[in-house]
Amino acid sequence: MYRLIDKESQHVLLVAEDLQGFFIEPSQEFSSDIILLGVPRTPPPPSGIVDDVELHVMDHQCKRIGAYYIRRANFGTSNEIGRSDDLVNVVSSFHGYAYPHPYAGDIWRRWALGGIKLGEWASRPTDTHDSWLHVAQTVWFESGRRAIRYGADSTVSMDGSTINSEPSFYCATGEAVNGAGGYFGSSLSGLADCLSSVRKASLQVIWNEARHSRERLGEEFFTSAVNLMQEFGIEVTLR
Repeated sequence: MYRLIDKESQHVLLVAEDLQGFFIEPSQEFSSDIILLGVPRTPPPPSGIVDDVELHVMDHQCKRIGAYYIRRANFGTSNEIGRSDDLVNVVSSFHGYAYPHPYAGDIWRRWALGGIKLGEWASRPTDTHDSWLHVAQTVWFESGRRAIRYGADSTVSMDGSTINSEPSFYCATGEAVNGAGGYFGSSLSGLADCLSSVRKASLQVIWNEARHSRERLGEEFFTSAVNLMQEFGIEVTLR
C-alpha cells in the first residue's frame, strides 16, 4: 500500500493499494503518467498540482517502511475500476520523477507482508537483484539503522553460487553480515563505509563457490571486493 502526503503538514493526500509507472526500466529516461490504483473515492482524491509531496510505502500493519520525496505531483482524472463503487484509479504525474528499479513494486509488496527469509532474494531471477537491493537499502535506513555491522557472528559465509551480478554480491554481503534482508553497502564505496564499523580481526568471511562468483562478477570487481575487505582487516577465505 502507498500513501501520498503533504510533507510539511503531514496531511494525507490519498492512499492507494498500488501504483504503476513509478518503478521503470533503466533505459527509460522518465515516467509520464503514474497510475495510483485502488484509491478510496471518499474523501475525494486531490486534483491539480500539489508541491512538497512525499510517497510512503506501508506494510500490512500500515507502518511506514519506505519513503520517496516526490516534490511536485499533478493529480488528474479519476477512473472507475469496475470492481468496486468505493475505489477509483487516479491518473497523476510526478513530473518525470521515477526510480529505475523495475521490479521494486513487486518486491515492496512482498516486503510489506513481513517475514523476509534468508536466501529469499537469491530465489528470484538475477535481473531482480538490483531492485531487491534498492528496497533492502531503503527499508534499512527508514528503520533508523545505520551503515554498520549489527550481526555478532565472528564468522559468516556467502554462497557464491547465488552471486551472478554486482547487486547479487551486495545482497549476499548484506545478508551474511546483518541477516535476512540485511544491508551492508550497495557499491564498493558504500561497502567501505560499512566495513569501517568492523573492528579489525573480528570477522571472517567464508566465500563458498568463489570461482562461480569470480566468473560472473569479472576479475576486476571480484579482486577489488576481496582486497577491500582485507584492507579493513577482514579475513576472507575463498572456497
